[in-house]
Amino acid sequence: MFLCICCESQIHRNEQNCNLIKISFATGGCYGRCPILAIKIDNQLNYNFYSRKYTDSIGYFSGKASTQLLDTLCSYLDKINLQQLDVNGEEVVDDLRLELIIQYGQNIKRLRGSEMNFPKVILPLCEILLNSYKSINLTRIDSSAIRFETKLQFPIPPPPPVRPLSDSENQRIIDSILNLKMSN
Repeated sequence: MFLCICCESQIHRNEQNCNLIKISFATGGCYGRCPILAIKIDNQLNYNFYSRKYTDSIGYFSGKASTQLLDTLCSYLDKINLQQLDVNGEEVVDDLRLELIIQYGQNIKRLRGSEMNFPKVILPLCEILLNSYKSINLTRIDSSAIRFETKLQFPIPPPPPVRPLSDSENQRIIDSILNLKMSN
């Protein structure tokens, strides 16, 4: 009897307070062995996972999240003021890049930046998400079966090649520099 009351109370809490519809999380790596992955969990416990590098499983996967994981996420989100969170400062070059999209009620909160600049209050939630795939029974699926809202997990295309300057362009730059030095 006690167990049943606890279960009802837990389900009731999630439906009334959390209002979590979907949470998407991605990491974009660093110069070291930072994982490159994306995770999407919805309130129906659907769990999608993509990993490109530095995780136990590489590829596209699907599974079911546990109610315990969803309860943990909701409990954590209940404790913070999500609307006030923002990423501070510029991205750090060699730091784990994070992207977090939380859809709750009628709102969507998007955070993207370096781990160092992410709101400290949200980092434990990111850590839970980062390791969540390890406890989910995942099935490999076709990549076309999943669409992630996050973009950080995909590689950035290289910049276009730089056109070499002509001799006349080089000479104009040199003349400009020399003129600046002479005027000072």
